[in-house]
Amino acid sequence: MNLKFITKLAEGGSGEIQIMRTGKWNHPQYGLFEITKEKIANYIKNFEANVRGLVDENGNPQIDTDYDHKKRTDKASGWIKGLSVKNEGNELWAKVEPTSDAKVAIKNGEYKYFSPEFTDEYTDPETNRTFKDVLLGGALTNRPFIKGMSAVSLSESQSAGCDIYLLTDGEGEQDPENNQRKDGVSTMDAIKELAELKGTHAGTVKELTEAKTTIAKQEKDIADNKKKLDEAQATIKEMKDAKEKEIADAKEKEVKSLMEIAIKEGKVKPADTKEIDGKKGFLLKLAETDIESAKETVSRLPKILDDEAKGDSGAGMDDDASKTGKKELSEADFDAKATKLADESYDGDYESAVKSMEAQGFKVKA
Repeated sequence: MNLKFITKLAEGGSGEIQIMRTGKWNHPQYGLFEITKEKIANYIKNFEANVRGLVDENGNPQIDTDYDHKKRTDKASGWIKGLSVKNEGNELWAKVEPTSDAKVAIKNGEYKYFSPEFTDEYTDPETNRTFKDVLLGGALTNRPFIKGMSAVSLSESQSAGCDIYLLTDGEGEQDPENNQRKDGVSTMDAIKELAELKGTHAGTVKELTEAKTTIAKQEKDIADNKKKLDEAQATIKEMKDAKEKEIADAKEKEVKSLMEIAIKEGKVKPADTKEIDGKKGFLLKLAETDIESAKETVSRLPKILDDEAKGDSGAGMDDDASKTGKKELSEADFDAKATKLADESYDGDYESAVKSMEAQGFKVKA
């Protein structure tokens, strides 16, 4: 950065600084890297697309600048408000608005140069989208790496990016006399460390990709199995419903057949086998509840004679009441007759005897 621009910032205005130019360099700690016209164009495109998601009060994109790449403080030294190219796209320039503290520091000669921070690949933590060549910010510095610009870039002791990492708190500063970092690690060892980190990163990415593929396959298998299970359950329900209908139809047919037999044999009156005004006859009700009991009852019932209306209304009922046609009995007489009939015709089954008597028209006098 030239002194003319420093003075302009210190006087309170904002202005443009050259932060990058095309070329190839061999950094003592991080090795070879290259800045091309394509990269510079990408820095501008991604800034204007606001892939970092940082905006000013008017909703315009901006990224911060700091002091020595946040080595001693996280305070901002200013804000980059815009990017442009010059010299046929070989130079990247930034419009910067410095903070009041930065103006004082520049005016007092505490800082004279500027260094950008950038990355070859940036992944948005929310959308997981990856962008190539993204400018992350920059810093006021007194140890620029790339020389020969109106405003220099890339500090000697620090860098930023995916392939060029930014180190803080003094870690990684270069000792030019011993060709090693100030923490005692040689340049070659540092390069080896970086290569190992890259290998680990690549391995982790591969594992995550394979895991995502496996999970996707498992989710598909689960969905397929659920579909098969739903289809099987639907088939089972259809079979169950069909079987239940088959059983119900068979039972209905069996009950109907029993009713027809009972009437044909003269064991019951038709009313005993039908439902009239919501009330079911005793034999129909019994058959629908327990068909076997109904069959046994029919087999034990005496035949009701066809000339019942003339007074001969019940086989097995050869008492005076039956012969004279008296069918309204006192409770005691009804009980006695039912008991007698049960002993004679129903092996002592009183209830069946009562039903037989009722079927023949006998009832207790009111």
